[in-house]
Amino acid sequence: MSGEKNWSRNEITDLITVYEEKSVLCNTKDVEYRNREKKILEEIAANFRCFAEEL
Repeated sequence: MSGEKNWSRNEITDLITVYEEKSVLCNTKDVEYRNREKKILEEIAANFRCFAEEL
């Protein structure tokens, strides 16, 4: 993975869908919300072939 990722519309839509499915990332009432780790972002990033910082 090198350089900055250029996101297509479909990838952005897919990323939003994945993000919403991971309640630990967006649901402040989820028990794990405050304990979420960078690991889950790294897993999502790997699926999109980018770095977690680019999400």
